[in-house]
Amino acid sequence: MADPIGATAGFGFMGGFAENHRSGAAEIAPDSPRVTITGFARLGGVGVERKLRRADKLRLKEARRRARLEKREERRAERRARGGPE
Repeated sequence: MADPIGATAGFGFMGGFAENHRSGAAEIAPDSPRVTITGFARLGGVGVERKLRRADKLRLKEARRRARLEKREERRAERRARGGPE
């Protein structure tokens, strides 16, 4: 299924009405369904965000895990260089 194309149209009175864009917005297929968010925000705000795809979430999770392991190895190497416990 294609990702939906989002659009916002509304009015924020003493608040905001916005759509947050991510860098992956260029990957949306032209035949994707269109979702329009309309409304009125009084003394508050409306924010619309596109959820990440499952594959993107897994890729980011794996990148965080690799960075965490690299940092751990750097700390261990520093401790070994000082002669301290691992």
